[in-house]
Amino acid sequence: MRRLIALLFVAAPAFAAAPPSPLAQLADDLWDYTLASAPEEATLDGDHRFDGQLTDYSEAAHTRRETALAGFVKRLDGIAEAGLSADDRVTRDFIAYEVGWRIHEEEARADRHFVDAQRGPQTLFAETARRYHPKRDLRDAETLLARYRALPRQLADYQARLREGADAGLAEPKVSVEKVVNIIDTLLAGKPADSPFAHVWDDAPKSIAKADLDRVRAELAAAVARDVFPAFASLRTFLHDDYLPRARADVGLWAARGGDAIYAADVRRYTSTERTPAEIHQLGLDELARIEKEETAIAVRVGKTDKLLAFRKQLHDEHDVFADRAAMITHARAVVDRFRAKMSSAFGRLPRAPLTVEAIPAYLEEHSAAHYDPPADDGSRQATYWINAATFASTPTYDIEALTAHEAIPGHHFQVALAQEMTGQPRLRRMGWINAFGEGWALYAERLVDELGLYSGDRARFQMLDGQAFRACRLVVDTGMHAMKWTRQQAIDFMKAHVNQPDAEIVREIDRYIAWPGQALGYMVGRMAIDAERRRAEAALGKKFQLSKFHDEVLGAGVVPLTTLHRRIDEWIARGG
Repeated sequence: MRRLIALLFVAAPAFAAAPPSPLAQLADDLWDYTLASAPEEATLDGDHRFDGQLTDYSEAAHTRRETALAGFVKRLDGIAEAGLSADDRVTRDFIAYEVGWRIHEEEARADRHFVDAQRGPQTLFAETARRYHPKRDLRDAETLLARYRALPRQLADYQARLREGADAGLAEPKVSVEKVVNIIDTLLAGKPADSPFAHVWDDAPKSIAKADLDRVRAELAAAVARDVFPAFASLRTFLHDDYLPRARADVGLWAARGGDAIYAADVRRYTSTERTPAEIHQLGLDELARIEKEETAIAVRVGKTDKLLAFRKQLHDEHDVFADRAAMITHARAVVDRFRAKMSSAFGRLPRAPLTVEAIPAYLEEHSAAHYDPPADDGSRQATYWINAATFASTPTYDIEALTAHEAIPGHHFQVALAQEMTGQPRLRRMGWINAFGEGWALYAERLVDELGLYSGDRARFQMLDGQAFRACRLVVDTGMHAMKWTRQQAIDFMKAHVNQPDAEIVREIDRYIAWPGQALGYMVGRMAIDAERRRAEAALGKKFQLSKFHDEVLGAGVVPLTTLHRRIDEWIARGG
């Protein structure tokens, strides 16, 4: 009966859905382009149309993408902003932002200088194959095998891009190359038949016949030996023997040919502002000084000292740590539950999507920090808050609280899940990402938890402030290394002087900024922008200001450029809040 009704509705023109507007169609087409250009990300998002493919690094792919982006620009130029609804203006802003930075990356051939332990093809392939590729039926096995077979070509094209970059004076820093070589060594440890790549279908659905499952496992093992291991070994040889001797000793982009212009564009992309590196550097120094005044007040009250370094040492000597990995995960889950129970006072809308807390896989622990993965759009995977449980013996128990506020509740999980749950919006709006807004909100969330009185005590509050200082330091060290010729050691020393983080964590963070210029700037720039919008709304609305309604308005359109957020708050104030 259900199928007959469906056929009747399809056959009746009166019930046919209205075609999407040109703007909505453009947004959908841009999102499809985004997923087709990064098939691994599509899998992560729960869109499985591209599961048999990998990101294409060939020159032909660059040409195709440039042509497609030029077409998007032409279509966008044909849609005048005048006459659009407020919501459609947000969509138009998002499209303009997204197309703009993608055009820059294609014109700059950004993959010619892309060697990154966290985001490179070696990690993206491993993460996709071992964690995110679906295992529903035999078709999923075939698409995974297709990815295994495609890896040699992908990595050969990737090597060609890096060789071009080195020839053009764009070789990456030695420290980034050495980290990627170490990751590949980890991926190649042991025999192909014993590799996790060969065993990803060991927990396949019971509905698959044993004979079929035996065949799949045999084909996977063969593909690992024939395709995956040789491809990674070839990349490792290239990076270690050919590329590393050409890699630069200076870590900043200033040392690369045209690096100043590349970094300026990165700053615009990741902050969605027109601030210069010098302006952001000073912003970081100023905000750091303000935060340290707040920290000093706690140090005086709790530690009876106004010397922050002495108080940080006192905290380090006195803090409680976790007994083991399991205890750290259990504690994080308890903090999530405690925060979740108090959020209705600050939000009118809460996300429906559930959230799970898990430990980062062992093979990624050395190079990964805690992070959030969104729920798959098809419902096949829950949102996950990943904890680096390898740090259980050095992480203070109170450190988990600000981390949870940022990565989970009310930080990334609230912002991302609420965006995905927006009805009637293009997928670009529901699933897309803008760094300064998303990371700025998560940093704002750390402060919000303090405002709601949810931190367990002064030590947890101090650790939150130290995390805020950490993000202010990012403005200083990122611009310092990439624009002001700071050395890696200068950046490490500056961090050590201003934040209470283990040395290994500081080094890992500095190396992340070296490999990913500009990205770390978005956190504090975005948080300060949201703070400014709130102060403006409070001043304009007075007693009519309601915090829950402000938060609903900030998150109500998904991620947006900071200029768009400013206009939305203007409109919200004009409506009376």
